[in-house]
Amino acid sequence: PDGTLPAGFADQAEHAFDNAKRLLAGAGFGLGDLVKVTTSLTSADHIAAYRDIRRKALGDLKPAFMLQVVPGMIRPEILIEIEVWAAKPAASD
Repeated sequence: PDGTLPAGFADQAEHAFDNAKRLLAGAGFGLGDLVKVTTSLTSADHIAAYRDIRRKALGDLKPAFMLQVVPGMIRPEILIEIEVWAAKPAASD
């Protein structure tokens, strides 16, 4: 990620999921290792679009999920924030 922020909500959401996938892969994880996704949106008007983008990004995966609508982000042009948690089973002896 180079810090570039797309202008529209859909582009930002897709960009956020792409970044999450890239960061997970860099740490040796994949989408199948997700255990929780926490999402903050700056407008409830984006919920339907977010659901579609999330479904496209995650497919049939259903990690624990939390969605909240917040009054704003630290930069007003940021419309979405996604936090992902991933884990793998402990190796057996």
